[in-house]
Amino acid sequence: MWGAFTAGLDAGSIYNTWPLMNGSFMPENVTAFGSFWRDFADHRDGVQFVHRNLAWLVAAAVVGFAVHYRSLTALRGVWIWLLVAVLLQFMLGVFTILTQVRIELGVLHQFGALVLLSALLKALHRTGRPLPNAA
Repeated sequence: MWGAFTAGLDAGSIYNTWPLMNGSFMPENVTAFGSFWRDFADHRDGVQFVHRNLAWLVAAAVVGFAVHYRSLTALRGVWIWLLVAVLLQFMLGVFTILTQVRIELGVLHQFGALVLLSALLKALHRTGRPLPNAA
């Protein structure tokens, strides 16, 4: 969702440094409005801050999930796709920021979100509960 906010507000065009945002973890402008929702969902600085930090959280969670459950028979072959998809998506996001949102990288980053979502859905489908017998 914050990827859509970032694209819609053109928030990726500000703070084109990484890993810090122009030398700060959280620049002062992130909380300029003083309202939690306005700062983090309707303000370019706050939206980019949330998007960057959600990227770290999602990447860590997916890598942890993939590594922890890689020995499951149900995830045979899928866990590696999860790792590749999340690492590629993370790197595309960083390069998109560093290039001041070159359109090609921005589009690839959005496509990467679809690839990552597909890999996650495949993993969830494979690890879901079995259907009850139709007998």
